[in-house]
Amino acid sequence: MRRYSLIVGAILLACFIGATAVYLHIGRHTVDNPPRIQHAISPYDLSAEDLVPLKTEATGGDCKAAEILTRYYFDVAQDPYGGGLKWVRVAAKNCPDARAKVELAVFLLHSKNDPKAAAEIADLIPQIQKTNPSTAAELKGELDGKS
Repeated sequence: MRRYSLIVGAILLACFIGATAVYLHIGRHTVDNPPRIQHAISPYDLSAEDLVPLKTEATGGDCKAAEILTRYYFDVAQDPYGGGLKWVRVAAKNCPDARAKVELAVFLLHSKNDPKAAAEIADLIPQIQKTNPSTAAELKGELDGKS
């Protein structure tokens, strides 16, 4: 008889634990803020709704979001002087590697006779030099007209 009471007690305990787990799972609070946008999204598949959170994140310092927006505005929207230039500048500012900085400098080389563009390229070259000395030297040569 004692053996059956132990089995019944174990079953009741297991049912209680299961019911408590279900209750806690159903009653848990949901997160009010949505998770950050997933950066697996392709710039070639963006909708207008996708642009809003990307712009917010890029403006807030997210390098990957700025890179996605750069690709979108250069390649998809084909707006290089509006959105493209804006977001490649954001990417160049926020990304630690030289890729966005080089892209910005190369884009600005088309306007190197403009003193503002030349000054911006000159400011980018030391930043690029830190991670990519050979590219920085090429850009300096292009800026100086030695290519």
